Parts: sequence; C-alpha cells; structure tokens
Amino acid sequence: MTMLSVRVLGVVWLLVGALAAAALGCGPSGTRHRGVGFTPIAPDVPDGGADARGAPAVDAIGDVAGAPGGLPAIDAAPDRGAEGGPLLPDASIVSPDVSAPPADGPPAPIDTAPTPPDAAPLPPDVGQDAAPPPPFLTLTRAPARPHTDLSALGTIDWVHWGFGQPYAVNQKHAGPQSIRMRVLLGQPLSNYDDRPVAFSWSEGSPVLRAEATRFGVDVGDEVGRGFEMEVPGDPARPLRLTLFLGVWGARGRFEARLTNASSAPIMDSSLMAGHPGQDAIYELSFQPQRVDQVLVVRWVVESVGLEFGNVSLQAATLAE
Repeated sequence: MTMLSVRVLGVVWLLVGALAAAALGCGPSGTRHRGVGFTPIAPDVPDGGADARGAPAVDAIGDVAGAPGGLPAIDAAPDRGAEGGPLLPDASIVSPDVSAPPADGPPAPIDTAPTPPDAAPLPPDVGQDAAPPPPFLTLTRAPARPHTDLSALGTIDWVHWGFGQPYAVNQKHAGPQSIRMRVLLGQPLSNYDDRPVAFSWSEGSPVLRAEATRFGVDVGDEVGRGFEMEVPGDPARPLRLTLFLGVWGARGRFEARLTNASSAPIMDSSLMAGHPGQDAIYELSFQPQRVDQVLVVRWVVESVGLEFGNVSLQAATLAE
C-alpha cells in the first residue's frame, strides 16, 4: 500500500470515530456534555417505580414518586427571601438555623408560675392593725382625760359608780348590763368627788342624765383589796372594754384574763402615786373563742405608800 493510501484511510478512520462519538454524546475523554443545540432526553422510568439504578424517581418539583401517603413533598426549587431576593443557586443546600426561633414563629410562652408569697397582695380590710384570731386579749394604757361622755363611748354598755353615795350604780338604760363588779376581801366602799376627771351621761338608769360629775369609789389600806369585774365576750366579734381607774398613796396591780382560754393573762403594776394621786385609762381589746369564756379584770392594791393608800374606780364602757 502506498503512503497516500495509508493517509486516506487514516482520515476516513478519524471521520468515522468522530461521527460515532457525536452519536454517543461523549467528548474525547468519554465525559458526557451538552453541546450547542443539544437537547437532553429524559430517561424512561416506569410510573411510580425506580430508575435503572433502583433510586426513587423525582419529578420536576421534587415530589418523590411512590412515597408513602402523608409524607411532605421536598421542594427542590429554592424559595425567595422575605424581601423578594434572588433565588438560591440550584446546587446550594441551606441548613436551617436551629439556634434561634423563626422570625414569624409562635409567641414566647406565658409564665404561669404562682406569685411568690412575699409578693401576694393583701386581702381587703386586712392590715397591720387587724385583730388576731380568737381567743385574744390585749391591753393599752393612756393618761386620763378631763371629761368623758359615757353614753357616746359605751355604745353597748356603760357603768358609773359612786354618784352621790358609795354604793350608787348608774348604767346604760335598756342595755345588756354586761359589766358586773364586786369588791374583794369584803372591804367597805368609800366614795369621793375631788378627782380632776369628770363624766357625763344620758339615757342612764336610775339617774337619767348627769353632767360633769367627779364622783367615784375607792378601797384599800391593805394589800390585795380592790375590785373585780366580769364581762362576757362575743366569739363572733372583738369588743373593747375601757376602764377609768386611779390610785392614791399606793401602787396598783392590774390583772386581766379570759376564763377557760389558752391566751396568757395580762398584768401591769406601773401605776403608782402619792398625794394627790393619779388617774389613768386602761383599754382591753378581747374576743373569746367560745361563749363560756368570760373576761375577768382585777384592780387591787399591790403596796401601800401612805396611810389609807387605795385604788379607785369611776366608770367603765363596752363597745365594738
């Protein structure tokens, strides 16, 4: 074969190889490529089945053909941002940020934990001056007043002793007569009208009304002599007993207690005087737990400083 024939056959062989490569869609290295004007042909895949490699078929929008019912479709097409930005490149894979909640996610949960006890509001009508639960008994002492209207102060009951004579007793007319007094150790009573403390009343019995009387009664000259009073309480409400007491030439001892009660008794021996004596107001707030619990008060001579030293009693009122 001549040299020319060999060259012609080589050219023909190259042309045949190029035509075959074009038909198969491969470059010289065997890599598939898209040439100018090349239109890809979708592979034949059975409906609802798998391709030749056994992978599930994926349609144009990413739905998995033949997936179990109820599974969400996986959108292979990237979405646009909230501001209408460009689409993400086809080859990009964006992982969700699990460290922060979505901007349009659910609102923050509401704290339903109970309010701490120290932050709880006070219930109505309860304050620092609220009465403790019964039974209770408290004492307040105050200086004497120049004048007291017994009818105005004793809305439940009131009593005055010694008006005009040692054993005179005037009390609220048509009242419950709750305040009862007796003399201790059988000492006879004496009355006086020279103290600087005056009392008035209206609707009294047996004396209907009186104006600025200074009468009162006293007993003493011996330790332990004095007065004892009993006042029933009300388990449903606290009451206030106000006593107008005095001392001359002696020291007095004040005692108060609720019978059949667990509350501690009250004692006070701070009131004492020589001449011309001293007067004071003792106010008891109390409430029994049962109807059989009675308030018992004693005002007696604790020590004598002068001859005929005594303790005195002028009036008492009961109110809410």
